[in-house]
Amino acid sequence: MDINIVNKCIEKPIVSIITVCYNSRDTISKTLDSLISQTSHNFEYIIIDGGSTDGTIELIRSYEILFLNNAIPFIWKSEKDEGIYEAMNKGISLSCGTLIALLNSDDWYNPDTIENIIGAYQKHSDIGVFHGIVKFWKNNIIHTLHGASENFIESGSFPPHLTCFIKKSVYDMIGLYDLKYPIASDYDMLLRIKKMGVKFFLIEKVLANFSLHGVSSSRPLSLDVISIQKKHGLISTCRYWILRAIYKVLNFLYPYLK
Repeated sequence: MDINIVNKCIEKPIVSIITVCYNSRDTISKTLDSLISQTSHNFEYIIIDGGSTDGTIELIRSYEILFLNNAIPFIWKSEKDEGIYEAMNKGISLSCGTLIALLNSDDWYNPDTIENIIGAYQKHSDIGVFHGIVKFWKNNIIHTLHGASENFIESGSFPPHLTCFIKKSVYDMIGLYDLKYPIASDYDMLLRIKKMGVKFFLIEKVLANFSLHGVSSSRPLSLDVISIQKKHGLISTCRYWILRAIYKVLNFLYPYLK
């Protein structure tokens, strides 16, 4: 499908928001509503759909007039892709904002998120990555809050990707998401960014919300994470193979331990 441009501004927006989705009819409305209701509209919105067949496209079309009426540049396209990170890379390539954020199709921003990001950027234009706190919800009840300093990225505790607003110039410098890591390429990205000496800035506010959909926040252990740590020299080859064996056993047992 060709790119659909509902409203495109002439001036360069400060922020580009990208949502990757596939068959997200039941969840994406909350995402879209959170953008329409932002206190600052100095952003463009890009949706990369993976060829949904459940009515997601029709729902996106129903929002076109709302973005148009709010003078928010709105671009979307729908076509098959090779996974979430390829879709993210497509969105980044289409974006023209100074800062780029990736908002999943079942997550949403606080009403003042864009305003807070722009305010921080205007005071600290030398920063490459702005990030904040994410609020996790389970069964419509607050489950936990999470935020992290970039100082702990190497250990695996890193700023929530959902809250990261990364300069487009940073992507231009280090490249896009590595499709070799289908689960944790965002972790690899943050490690690459830090190793390049890019500055991070923690905004001590809730910027985004993540729904656990009534499922425990625990997940099978990711082999991608230890592969990435090995790639960046954070663990030895010996430790990698030991962890890999342990993770495979635990992941096999995971369905029975929930």
